[in-house]
Amino acid sequence: MRCIKFIFAILLFYQAGFCQDDKTANIQVLTKVTFKETLLPDYNVFLFYDSHTKDSLAITDYSPKHFSLSPNKLYTIYYKKKDVAGKYILIDTKLPTKIAARKFRILIHIELDPESSKQKINTDDFPSAIIKYDLKSRNFEYVKDYHKQIHR
Repeated sequence: MRCIKFIFAILLFYQAGFCQDDKTANIQVLTKVTFKETLLPDYNVFLFYDSHTKDSLAITDYSPKHFSLSPNKLYTIYYKKKDVAGKYILIDTKLPTKIAARKFRILIHIELDPESSKQKINTDDFPSAIIKYDLKSRNFEYVKDYHKQIHR
């Protein structure tokens, strides 16, 4: 009887999804916002997918925030603080078909500068960075050519 209960418990555990293989990648984004290397509170983060807001957070503390992204989609993360020019980042989560279930972590550190709102440059016109899967490093990376061009 003990054996039957044990097998039944394992089947329930398996059915609940704890032992199942997930065939999709798990893409976690850890994001933090600073000004002059100091973490900033009181800003908003908007996650867009397919021209719609997927998630939005009003950040009031200093801790980094997490997002989960699905593979093979194009996301925009927009950062905005009152009286500060906003910035956004594009994340292309397209993965090669060879990549099976794998966990990825993307670390984003963005700087919001209160002085930027006084400048004539509008940072809303272009992304601060583009992130996509890099075949060479086998991980998500900033597109270095774009980064060099935009930050000259």
